[in-house]
Amino acid sequence: MLVNSQEDRDNDLPAAADRLDRIAEVRQSQGVTLRTISRRCGAAVRQLKAEERGDVELTLTALQRWAVALDVPIVELLAEPSEGLAAAVSQRAQLVRVMKTVEGLRAHAESAAMRRISDQLRDQLLEIMPELDEITAWPREGTRRKSGDVRRAVELPFRIDGCETGRDSLT
Repeated sequence: MLVNSQEDRDNDLPAAADRLDRIAEVRQSQGVTLRTISRRCGAAVRQLKAEERGDVELTLTALQRWAVALDVPIVELLAEPSEGLAAAVSQRAQLVRVMKTVEGLRAHAESAAMRRISDQLRDQLLEIMPELDEITAWPREGTRRKSGDVRRAVELPFRIDGCETGRDSLT
């Protein structure tokens, strides 16, 4: 059996305009990272990225996993790309972003008055959409690490002026 060339395989993949799913669009509109989706559904980031790009066939099980992780009806992931996001999904994405900002304000309020205002904003958002209760603030800088965690840069090999360094070269 002959193996298709890379060009043939690329031609077999649907173009962005021909895709029947809009996973990336929904995920990005909610401001959710692939790492967050990975934690929510237990799938590897590499697999999720391939599914999102259309590099692999998307099974119904995978589509359901995405719908649960993004907290949207599965039909919203299947809508035709030319239609734009459904109003409910778009509104939810906007409210998630606002709630992230409100949570950031609450976490870093410098006065009791600022805390009361941010609490009131949070309560009003929860009246509109109770499931926003689980939303956390935007990360301030990168990802938070617990004390004692080893930074990823130390684990990966890298080159400086032709000399290879990294975990293996230190031993």
